[in-house]
Amino acid sequence: MIFCDEINLLSFLKILKHGSNKDQKEKTVFWLDRLPEGFWEGMLVVALKGLGFRFERTEFCAGQMRSKDGESIVSKTIRSSTDLAFGYSRQVLEESFFLKDLNQRRGKETIRKVIAQSVFKPIAQVVVRGLATQHLSDIQKIPKAILIVKGHHALRRLDWNSGGVRTPIDFYTPYWDFRRRRLHFATAKGEWLKRTVLGQILKWILVVLKEWLTMMKGNPSELPPLAGDNPGLLLIQDEEISLDHSIRTQPHWDTTDCPYQILILEDPFFAKANAQLSREELKTKNIHLFRWNPPTEFSQSASPLRGGLKEDRHHAMGRLLSGTLREKFVIGPVLEILQRAIALEPLCRDGRIKAFITCENYKPDADAMRLLADDLKIVTLSFQYSNLGVSIPSMSTTAHVMMAFSPLFHPIWRHHGLGPDRMVDGGYVYASAKEKVQPRSRALRQRLQNQGVSFVLCYFDENCLDDPFTFMTISQQMEDLERLYRLVCETKDAGLVVKTQFQYNLPENFPPLKTWRDKALQTGRYVELSSGHHRNVIFPMEAAMAADVAIGYNFGATASLEAAIAGVRSILIDQGGYRGIQDSLYRKGDIIFRSLDEGLKAIQQYRAGQRSNLGDWSGMIKQFDAFGDYRSTERLKDELGLAMRKIDDESGSSHLAPRA
Repeated sequence: MIFCDEINLLSFLKILKHGSNKDQKEKTVFWLDRLPEGFWEGMLVVALKGLGFRFERTEFCAGQMRSKDGESIVSKTIRSSTDLAFGYSRQVLEESFFLKDLNQRRGKETIRKVIAQSVFKPIAQVVVRGLATQHLSDIQKIPKAILIVKGHHALRRLDWNSGGVRTPIDFYTPYWDFRRRRLHFATAKGEWLKRTVLGQILKWILVVLKEWLTMMKGNPSELPPLAGDNPGLLLIQDEEISLDHSIRTQPHWDTTDCPYQILILEDPFFAKANAQLSREELKTKNIHLFRWNPPTEFSQSASPLRGGLKEDRHHAMGRLLSGTLREKFVIGPVLEILQRAIALEPLCRDGRIKAFITCENYKPDADAMRLLADDLKIVTLSFQYSNLGVSIPSMSTTAHVMMAFSPLFHPIWRHHGLGPDRMVDGGYVYASAKEKVQPRSRALRQRLQNQGVSFVLCYFDENCLDDPFTFMTISQQMEDLERLYRLVCETKDAGLVVKTQFQYNLPENFPPLKTWRDKALQTGRYVELSSGHHRNVIFPMEAAMAADVAIGYNFGATASLEAAIAGVRSILIDQGGYRGIQDSLYRKGDIIFRSLDEGLKAIQQYRAGQRSNLGDWSGMIKQFDAFGDYRSTERLKDELGLAMRKIDDESGSSHLAPRA
């Protein structure tokens, strides 16, 4: 059988090639990604039918497919693709003197991390389709299968078998097809600018031209006026900004009497939320928010470091023409990091930046700052915010300091010869919010009790997509929500609190749920907690502390961990066989269930006086949160102060007050 991601001219030609093979007993094509759509795709399908081909397509979710060892193929894809990506990055550095030298000179392995991050997605998209093909072939007892899938020429010599893909692969590279965003990296809007030599040349000609025009205008971006001569702490906006620390915002620690200026580069993505901010009020807390539109530079002031970065950029642009195939494939992301570093360098000098902190290590600015840090004597810090179970390039860091929840997570940040200079433990990063949200949780519990509720469930979703190659599809999540709505309607003393991760996944956004959701709302025993513009900034613990048992999913599981840290029983649904470093701990408790129905049955038994250990993390919670004292933000502030003090001591200045 022929397994094909989607129909286009190039895949059509590949199908014809394999369909004419004498060893091919039947001309059956299984569409993996989606059914053909559009006029020209339809015409290609008609042509194939006229040549005797048959087509199949069944709905599936790769996250629910288990490999022969019982692991979810999406989980296995992440693990295998990470190994392949870092192996690929090593090969690129070995064959490229320029990139190897750049990796050694700037940012301590940061370039290798950037390369691995840039190739992870296209590698993973092949691996997950290969594993799905194997799974479907095994179920249907297909003796021989071939996978036709998109893939760049620079990746085709990878050892896909080491990634678990045994099915033969025939690649094609349809750069011409960028009409709309698709599931594959090569068809994303504008992706050809990053992945083709011509696109890169055009892009960087425009970048350099924009720099020249900015210089000619003599009107560069300016820093906001800063008070005094205190050093600066730089943040890249990755959350909504607020001084209300009872919701998830940025910065999440109290900045009152802060001995340094906090500069936050505004992200246009949050423009709607930022428009409602009082910038004058932020300044009273030493917080300065200002706009940044890369690659425009902050100033035209020259410096040896900036000149060196521009020279590196020009050499990188030269590799677009003279480099190897693999160099050309990864040089785009490297150029982007260099360009951001060029734009950030004068900001760091003019803004007296002495420390940089982020938790979103996948953002280019995090890597760009690491390229600058050693020359500008800036301490870079990263902190863990997710209950991450496997290493992945985008979340890796080469920061000077990484603050983890506990030693359990250290291997997540130290892997493949990559990692921070120093690991420290701070506990669960948002645990300090407990006392701030507890009054609202109690009020919510009382509100439900007034409706006759004696037992409350809390439900946390995970990010779901209309994509068969994720852990969970939208339709599967809707099935689970409908099951809970039915439970509320049929059980007169039961209440339900739902808290989603993102605003776009609120149940009200899923029309098929409307009937049962409306019925649940009419009981007065169902509540949705939401706030924010993009992320639902309500802390999971606020929903959980109003409940008796919290229900979440094993992939992700950060909300469930937060509930457990707040002292609430918390169970995890694991339909697909996700695997992570936490597995051995979960097995010690009555925590993991194969389906929502299985979990609800266990909850019924708990209510009946059985299964007294259901969802109890108390015996292992210190493995997740090293301290358990709800003082994580204080430790983060101490680490920031230590970083600032170290820089102060080296420079001989005395901006910071003595440490208490």
